[in-house]
Amino acid sequence: MRAGANPDVRRMVEREKENIQRITEPFRKGFKTSRECIGALLAVLSLRQRYFALVGEHFSVFDFDGITAMDQLDEAVLLGAQEVLKGRPEYAGDEEAEKELAEAFANIPPIPQHPVGYMVLFQVRRIFEGFDVFIQEGDSPEDEKRVERHEHAFLKRVALLVDAFATARKTPITRHFGDMAREYSVVSRLHCRCGQPKYEVKMQSLITEKSGEHLDRLDVKCGACGDTQALEFPLPFFNDLSIA
Repeated sequence: MRAGANPDVRRMVEREKENIQRITEPFRKGFKTSRECIGALLAVLSLRQRYFALVGEHFSVFDFDGITAMDQLDEAVLLGAQEVLKGRPEYAGDEEAEKELAEAFANIPPIPQHPVGYMVLFQVRRIFEGFDVFIQEGDSPEDEKRVERHEHAFLKRVALLVDAFATARKTPITRHFGDMAREYSVVSRLHCRCGQPKYEVKMQSLITEKSGEHLDRLDVKCGACGDTQALEFPLPFFNDLSIA
C-alpha cells in the first residue's frame, strides 16, 4: 500500500483542504480582541470533527488510507490555525499572567520532539481545557480585565506551539525527521484485519524508483495473527536534505 495512491482519498483530502482554506480566509484580516481570535481559532480547529466523520464514513480512521488522510488534514488545519493566530492583537507581554498560566499547565505532559499533527492538536485541546479550569478557579472569574490579561498570554502559548510545528514542516531537516516519526505513528495506529492494533515494523528500506521518486518502505507484521503488509510513504522533499 502506498500513501496517497488511492484516488478517492486524494480527492477527499483536496476537497477538505479547500474547505479549511475557505473557512480560514475571512480570519486573516486580524482581530481587535484576543477573545475574537480565540473564537476564530475554535472555529478552525472544530473542522477536525467534520473531516474525522468523513474519513470514518468513507474509509476508516484505523486503516492505512484513513490514517494518512487524517494526518494530511490535521497538518492543514494546524497551518490554518497558524494563520488565525497571526492576526491576534499585539501583546506587549505580561510576565505575571504568563507565569500563572505556566504553573496552571505544569501537569500537561510534553509532546515528542517531532510530533505528528494530531499530537499537536490534542495538546492544544489540553491547553484549552486547562485554561477553562484556570479561569473558573480564579478568585474573580467575572473580572473582565483579569480574564483579558490571561487570554493574551493563552494565545501566545498556543501560537508558540502551533508555530513550532508549522516551522518544522517548512524546514527540510526537521520535516524529514517529522516524516519518519509520522510513518511509525501510522503503524502504531493501524488496525489489522483481525481487529488488533499490533503491527510492528520488521524492516525499513529507502527505495528510489526509475522516475527518481524516493519512497520509504516499512514491512510490518501483526503481532496477533501474523498478517504482513508493505507500507510505502513517498518522500517528495527528500532531495531538499542536500541543501539543508
